[in-house]
Amino acid sequence: MPKWRKATWSIVIWSGLILAWVLTGIAANITVIGQFVTWFIGSALLVLVWLMSRSRFNTEIFGPRGQQRTVTAKNAKGRVERRGWSYTPIAPEAVPAPGAS
Repeated sequence: MPKWRKATWSIVIWSGLILAWVLTGIAANITVIGQFVTWFIGSALLVLVWLMSRSRFNTEIFGPRGQQRTVTAKNAKGRVERRGWSYTPIAPEAVPAPGAS
């Protein structure tokens, strides 16, 4: 199974339940528009939860000595602009050995 956040799984499960609800005929006494509105409202609420539960530490940056950090986008921009960090890893042979000058 994919490694998704819990909120992502809740959206997938919600959509699956609505699909099963429609395909089994339980929703037969509700119009197609009503079925869509039910799915849309539930999905909209779950998407809001998904957006609000997202970690703000989501930018991976790499340091001049081979360090790797996950930081906020604002922090990453500051490190890349002023301190020699990069959004892409540097080649392993370019990393100086500890204690080497």
